[in-house]
Amino acid sequence: MEYVLDICDKVNSESMKSVDCQVIRDYGTEVVIYTDGSATDGSKDGGAVVTTRGNPVSPDVICMEQKRGAACNSSFEGEKEAVSTAITWASSNCCKALISSDSQSLLRAIANADIC
Repeated sequence: MEYVLDICDKVNSESMKSVDCQVIRDYGTEVVIYTDGSATDGSKDGGAVVTTRGNPVSPDVICMEQKRGAACNSSFEGEKEAVSTAITWASSNCCKALISSDSQSLLRAIANADIC
């Protein structure tokens, strides 16, 4: 099993979306797993995962999962839960996966081994 965590910014323009699609293709993974840690009212029920295969412009969705966090949840905690779910899915399915997260704070914490 192989997965990649990378730091990226949110994409707002069509030109940047096409660049990101090329970057996704360049990784050469079987699947791309998108994570979202958005929490309801910024404090609860955060964490969602969408797993896709194929062309990143119009991918085939393999599965979608939403985690329900604790009442004191934050977007950071929701994203942490979503990335954990993505890693578990990739491990369970023994596939090479690119995990796409827009949470720079979480990815930096992982890179610095500053996460529990």
